[in-house]
Amino acid sequence: MFTYRATVTLPSSHRERAIAALRQEVVRLSTAESGLEVPDWSTMSMTGPEETYGRRGEVLYEYRGTVQGRNHAERRAGRS
Repeated sequence: MFTYRATVTLPSSHRERAIAALRQEVVRLSTAESGLEVPDWSTMSMTGPEETYGRRGEVLYEYRGTVQGRNHAERRAGRS
């Protein structure tokens, strides 16, 4: 089982946007892994926001997410 880890930075603190951006990043990462595993969204966890500063000194909000991958064979068998 593989764990996908993603980080996104947003210009405003917005939980729903952060979740959508993290999901998009995890999908990108899982696709790059040759599609051997798919994200199991029921395992997604998120932390944040943490305030950080951009290059021009602007306040940014960083979110981190983790999602367990599930092997295609496990998915077909209906196992967790």
